Amino acid sequence: MSIRTGELLRKLGIDHDLSPYQTVPESVHMSGQGVTMTAEVRRGAEDDPIEAEILRFYDEPEPGKPPMELLFSLQLTWSKPDEWRFHKLLIKGEDWTSKFAGWDDKCLRVYMRCAQTMNAGELPDFDEIVEQEMRDDSFLGGGYYGGGGGRAPRVKGDMMGMKKTGF
Repeated sequence: MSIRTGELLRKLGIDHDLSPYQTVPESVHMSGQGVTMTAEVRRGAEDDPIEAEILRFYDEPEPGKPPMELLFSLQLTWSKPDEWRFHKLLIKGEDWTSKFAGWDDKCLRVYMRCAQTMNAGELPDFDEIVEQEMRDDSFLGGGYYGGGGGRAPRVKGDMMGMKKTGF
């Protein structure tokens, strides 16, 4: 899917144009929990990819765990003037690119919710946001009119308390 620059930036929660070599960062540090989270949208040269990332840093990581975790990585490539094509999406190292219909729009909502929460000075619950936003709402995926039960069961008249009338 392609998306125009203005719509992309609006859906990422950026209210101004993103010039080449510009970065729009958000971050929050919770000293009591020993965690820092950052969200960043950056653009390289004129036709270089636009990238959005969410990282989590630990002040004192558990033994055997790295001090930094890449939670979200989105890459959009330039397709034509003022248009970008969704190229790659990784969530906690798993490839979510084209995993289900609408993944492209939903991943922008994940980024925006995390960035807005950080901007409010709170630590976003990344796993909960992903669970809420990155659901397959297509008919075959079980959502949007597709996941409920089947047809109504067939019930014979006498099972519903109806009496036979003698026909």
